[in-house]
Amino acid sequence: MASKKVDFVKESAVEEYIRDTLKVRASSAGVDEFGKRFNGIMATVLKEAARLSKKARRKTVMPEDLVAAFAKHVGKETLDWDEVAAHLMKLPAADLGKISQMITKELKRLGG
Repeated sequence: MASKKVDFVKESAVEEYIRDTLKVRASSAGVDEFGKRFNGIMATVLKEAARLSKKARRKTVMPEDLVAAFAKHVGKETLDWDEVAAHLMKLPAADLGKISQMITKELKRLGG
């Protein structure tokens, strides 16, 4: 069975948000690209959530399935310290130096 294409976000809603909330104009090509990418991401997240619910022997997608699916395919809102450290260790040395300077500056500001 072929996958049905679903538009999770309508172009008119995106155009309206950009115009009314962000107070800028958007090209139709830009809105179209956003829609394609957003709809693709949502389909991927929902497929993952369904997979997780089936793996847990449920026929219902629960919030924990969606949270895990978003974390896997979109990213987490917050990271724990081990995740932050693992991400930082992948950065180039120059970026680590900048981060170190920022931390030192913030600690001085806080009186540390």
